[in-house]
Amino acid sequence: MSAQGLGPFMEIPSFITVGSEFFRGASMVVDIVCWGFLRKFIWLNLGVFVVLGCGMACEVAQSGASQNTSPVIVSQSLKKGDDGPAGLSPIQLVTRYTWISGDYKGLWKSVDAGKNWIKVFPVDDDGSATAVGTRCLSMINEKDGYAVFENSVVRTYDGGDSWEIQTQLESQFSTLGCYFSDINHGWLVGWYFNDEYFEHPEYGKGFGGILFTADGGVSWKAIDIRDVTDERDERGESACSEVTFLSEKVGFVVGDFGAIMTKDGGRSWKQVKITGGKQIAVSKIWAGSKRYLIVYSPHSKKAFFSRDGGIFWSPLSFSFEYGDLEPSFAFGLSNVIFATLTDVYRSDNRGRSWNKIESSQLDTNGLTDLQVVTSLDGEIVVLGMDPVSHKSRAYFSSDNGKSWIEY
Repeated sequence: MSAQGLGPFMEIPSFITVGSEFFRGASMVVDIVCWGFLRKFIWLNLGVFVVLGCGMACEVAQSGASQNTSPVIVSQSLKKGDDGPAGLSPIQLVTRYTWISGDYKGLWKSVDAGKNWIKVFPVDDDGSATAVGTRCLSMINEKDGYAVFENSVVRTYDGGDSWEIQTQLESQFSTLGCYFSDINHGWLVGWYFNDEYFEHPEYGKGFGGILFTADGGVSWKAIDIRDVTDERDERGESACSEVTFLSEKVGFVVGDFGAIMTKDGGRSWKQVKITGGKQIAVSKIWAGSKRYLIVYSPHSKKAFFSRDGGIFWSPLSFSFEYGDLEPSFAFGLSNVIFATLTDVYRSDNRGRSWNKIESSQLDTNGLTDLQVVTSLDGEIVVLGMDPVSHKSRAYFSSDNGKSWIEY
């Protein structure tokens, strides 16, 4: 694709393969053959090797010393953590009582609905890839799941008690969101930082990117989407923030450029027109059954709802004028949608009108990080954090929001 005016950093191949084969083992000889360039041999003892081509395909072949292909396991006996995660985002509710959350200190697990936490994966404080903290979580079932830090991917096989490092990503890619459809197939979204920005600010700070794995996060392929995400915000960057799929083939990525969708499992992407005018930046996306989708734009402070899998969109009649606080949504059965901002709301007509759920049913007064989520076993859960006690509070509904039980 053409990248005229984007600068030399921006000319990357459409697909870049990164994975454990590029950072495991010692003293491997990498033979790099770039058509039109000189052949040279580079000895690597580094963790990650990234091939950046100037619009040309590059072959990467390995020879020499044998590699240690055994996985790196980071497991530990469950120990009492400091006092729990700093917040409740990101969070995955595996069951009503089993929660997994992440923050800048690492990964946490609770088996009593957030009342007590244990740290199951501490981040490093030595400047390594996990030092930035948890970017996203994707639990597939009660046993299998993934957590992604800025430049590394870890996996659990035992419900979050222990975690295995799958791969270290190239350092220029910063992960912001993830989605795994099964134990093998997953997507990461984020952005590539332009390390020439300070010398050439006209190139912009960076651009959005997508990584895909088909082997459980061991290796990743980078998908070049700049031809459909050329809308940039005022900061000169166009990051991808979240990704979700409605089916094996139909998926969505949102970011500073708005939204793009695929109908062929990620092989090709196209812009999604959310409004009739100029594209708007989108920070969040929620997917439900019946091809329902909701996206939220932080700049316009509006949410938009699609009933047909992302073809047509209409604004939700919901007021989000409350500072920088962002809403959350969850889809119930039939036409019911739940939303949170400073309170909890319910719509029985697919977002056309909303009713506040009274505090006699849901006492969320004073809670921070208020959100509504759906657990893996299908329950609607409203949860938040008490800023004084630093304890979470949760309300569960198993009858589509008609009644709520505090745990």
